[in-house]
Amino acid sequence: MCQRCLTSLPLEIASDSVLLLAADEDEADELDGFLADEEVEIIVGSRSLDIARLVEDEALLTLPFSPKHEICPDPLVSDVEQSMEKVSPFSILKNLKQ
Repeated sequence: MCQRCLTSLPLEIASDSVLLLAADEDEADELDGFLADEEVEIIVGSRSLDIARLVEDEALLTLPFSPKHEICPDPLVSDVEQSMEKVSPFSILKNLKQ
């Protein structure tokens, strides 16, 4: 949902990740020392490694914190908001004074 106009916001996720599997933490630390490339991520793999969960986590991390359209599709919403007169909450108190 767009945080500005509260309509649906299609979002395309394009992410490239290079993963290197290590048998344990010690091997991961050793491989990390050899690699100078910051784009390669080293993770500890196992037989029970859930690839779908790994992809889901990557997708969730690429989502914006506060998604917004560049230009909201319905400009009338912002025009209506601007044309509405903003009433002060203290305007009622003005009548009590008299």
